[in-house]
Amino acid sequence: AGLGLAAQQLGKDRRAEKHYRAALELRPDEWEIVNNLAWLLATTHESQLRDAAGAVALAERAVASAGGNPDFLETLATAYAASGLYAQAHQAQERALHSLPHWASTESRAQLEDKRRAYWNLKEKKPNPGEPRGRNPAQGER
Repeated sequence: AGLGLAAQQLGKDRRAEKHYRAALELRPDEWEIVNNLAWLLATTHESQLRDAAGAVALAERAVASAGGNPDFLETLATAYAASGLYAQAHQAQERALHSLPHWASTESRAQLEDKRRAYWNLKEKKPNPGEPRGRNPAQGER
């Protein structure tokens, strides 16, 4: 799992995916690895690796098993947004915000709130067919 995270931080997303999947074969209930793979699949810039539906499935598993972990909820919101499911993204991001511990930094709260608002705006926007929806916050940094 550590190799996956290191590869991901270096922008080696294909290598990261292979390491995460190998780690999950050994420890399928290691929710941090499930979450990291979900985040990677939802946010990678490599179109052949990007798998929003797979990211949603993984993130939903992690959230179902680990409860109110704000990192996992944020990943779920990001995966929903990558799938164009902005109402669900907004709800998951709101849950992430409310799940933050009382000692979480103001900066962490502000980042989650900014993404929550962005998902709300995307949910409310009704583009014409073929009109781009604009920048998806799921493509941003964590």
